[in-house]
Amino acid sequence: MKDVSSAAYSSLKHVTHDISLCFKQNRVAAKTDIGSKGINQDAFILEPKFREGEALIGVFDGHGEYGLEIAEATKAILPEKIKEFSITLSPQAALKAGFAETQKLLVENFNEKSKTSGATATLVWLCSDRAYIANVGDSSACLIKMRKDSTINSETFLKSNFTYGELVSTDHRPELSSERERVEKAGGLVVNNRYGKDTVSVGPYRILRPNLDSPGLMITRSFGDVEAHEYCGCISEPDVQVHRWTHRDALLVVATDGLWDVLDYKTLGHICQDLLLNTDSPEIMAEELLKKAIEAKSGVDNTTVIVININDGKNKSNACNIL
Repeated sequence: MKDVSSAAYSSLKHVTHDISLCFKQNRVAAKTDIGSKGINQDAFILEPKFREGEALIGVFDGHGEYGLEIAEATKAILPEKIKEFSITLSPQAALKAGFAETQKLLVENFNEKSKTSGATATLVWLCSDRAYIANVGDSSACLIKMRKDSTINSETFLKSNFTYGELVSTDHRPELSSERERVEKAGGLVVNNRYGKDTVSVGPYRILRPNLDSPGLMITRSFGDVEAHEYCGCISEPDVQVHRWTHRDALLVVATDGLWDVLDYKTLGHICQDLLLNTDSPEIMAEELLKKAIEAKSGVDNTTVIVININDGKNKSNACNIL
């Protein structure tokens, strides 16, 4: 197994960069920007040879003092563990087992550092006929689909709202009723200020320990975050969704909350339609989406965007066999 000690990641510094790979007929690109935070706690993976004929992509968003170390360690451990479990388990079961084992190793290896620091994770396991999407936290995966079985360069596409965004992951936030119920059963509080009283709305919902101003997470599932896991019902069990590719699938966008805080899925569908009319390059699309996030938030948050071109709309024979 790779070295997961905190020392292995203590000197890492991230800067804006991009990686692009080819999945036979398909291309994927990832771009990340540090924003104005001084350190980029985001991480991402693009593994074109995860298993024979299969690929793995994903994003990780660290938070807390040691968020970068937790995000990088999760990136190193999680794919390896999923691959190990996939030898004997179904993809869905391998994903859940891999997430559980990764949390166990993070707690063992990071001790004090993982008490109030953690990371979200959203993985997409790409197969020729389907994708398995697993996530904890609020880094989302959105599928951009064509409303009708038509080519992107057709006259009807040019004149109509022909693409839309469909969320294929789950945002684990305290205001989600099922998540709130689990948090409260575990003894945690769900409040929209930092003082345990939600009579006046002063900010986003967070989870807290009774009579304490911590941990203050705006998510209810994560890696690390031992305090939140022990006292507030936070868990590392992912929601796993399965999507079978169709001719209407155009793009898949996976990003940290730096993008989703400024773009909803409907707006993303409109933006991607404009992009698809002008380019089939995921590098350009990822760059444009990153620019919109930076402009909307004045570059405050770390933002990472992955775009995979599933179907360029011009050759339908490739649409359902992406690898």
